[in-house]
Amino acid sequence: MLDALEEDEFLQDPAQAGLPTEVLAIDPRRTTDYVRLSSEYIYEDNDFYASVIPYLRYRSNDYIATWQPNMPKIESSVNSIGLLALTNFRHTTDFETTIGIDLERSEGDAYSYQPTTRTTTGWAAATYPEGHVFYDDATTFVGISPYIQHLGKITERLNYAVGLRYDNNKYEFSNTLPVYDNDGFGNRSIASRNDTFEHLSPKASLNYQLNTHSSIYTRYANAIRIPTFSELYHLKTKETSAQLSSLNEEVSDTYEIGYKANFDKVSVELAYYVMDVKDAIVTAYDDFGSSLRVNAAEVQHQGFEFGTTYTLSPAWSLALAYSQSNHKFDHYIQDEGRIDYKTKKSKEVDLSGNSLVMAPEYVANLRLNYNSQTISGLNITAEIKSIGDYWMDSENSREHSGYTIANLKANYQVNDALKVHARVANIADKTYALQAEIRYNRERIQPGSPRIAYIGLDYSF
Repeated sequence: MLDALEEDEFLQDPAQAGLPTEVLAIDPRRTTDYVRLSSEYIYEDNDFYASVIPYLRYRSNDYIATWQPNMPKIESSVNSIGLLALTNFRHTTDFETTIGIDLERSEGDAYSYQPTTRTTTGWAAATYPEGHVFYDDATTFVGISPYIQHLGKITERLNYAVGLRYDNNKYEFSNTLPVYDNDGFGNRSIASRNDTFEHLSPKASLNYQLNTHSSIYTRYANAIRIPTFSELYHLKTKETSAQLSSLNEEVSDTYEIGYKANFDKVSVELAYYVMDVKDAIVTAYDDFGSSLRVNAAEVQHQGFEFGTTYTLSPAWSLALAYSQSNHKFDHYIQDEGRIDYKTKKSKEVDLSGNSLVMAPEYVANLRLNYNSQTISGLNITAEIKSIGDYWMDSENSREHSGYTIANLKANYQVNDALKVHARVANIADKTYALQAEIRYNRERIQPGSPRIAYIGLDYSF
């Protein structure tokens, strides 16, 4: 496991772990197991189609939190069972309806404790005794999401689509620890509780066929993102846990207009979008340096996306995907209502109009594809990926330059059952920062990976 580097550490040696010698001596690692089993049943008959996908999923994640001064051990696991089902039927040649439902039940366990006695230094120094438990709980999540979509024609050239989705998401939190406001290290333990998030999300679109090659469209979609269980229940001291019972789901409204065209050798997609997010969930920090999640009023994302593919020959094609966006706080008062316990002055900062942290101004991807005409099943892609500049903090006090790297990918279908795939990431072995931010007036840089080669096999039976 790595820690974020400060700027001088990154410039000196970006390959270093960024961890103290005493931490490296314990050889900290993250161990994860992931298994997913699914099956699909399909029925199709004339104007009727149905699909049912049941699935089971298991994930475990055990690690030492090396970024915390006391280095606690964290162990978690999640077991999930779910079902994705839909049916589609045509009323006539011009109208069709899809009705479906997504179901999931997940049971997760989370346990964090102090593996060894450790005394920290500096500000907020403390001695953490071996065996101290920070949290020990279980959370059950149940999600039920039925939806319906209808497609139809208004004229021969004008099509429409309307849809509606209902989300009912419920958390059942069970805490094995006693209830307390502070365990002596700034952690709070809350009583077992249930929380439900409900939302009805509409969507609609219009598509107009200009000619046989091109069309224009407009689209509206409403959606939500609910808080995670750790954001809801793994809280800090009572004084700084204002998010309990007040952390709401994010609600977004997306408006988009676009143009699509497919010519003999060139395909083009161009879109302009505006996404307004209400009650956006962002990270805040308390007086003890601990992070917490709060709703940040309103956030707006807007920009354009462009994609094109040019077929040079049956074997060669060139593809470009480019997105230029502006991500900003439409209205956000950081530390609203908070008072500095030392100076007794307000800590409020108006960040309305500022750009979001680590939100690049552009993302670009250029790919040169080769489909061999002599070796059947061989595909090779050379890729250039570029990320634009972004702000390192919410105050927009310092900007970080993005990066550009090159990758190489290859796939070879040996036969109907066996496929070999390989990839070389950062083929030029370039030194770059994957992420960079400022926290507590200190740079935190996550180095990008050096040149890495991957190879894998896919076997179908």
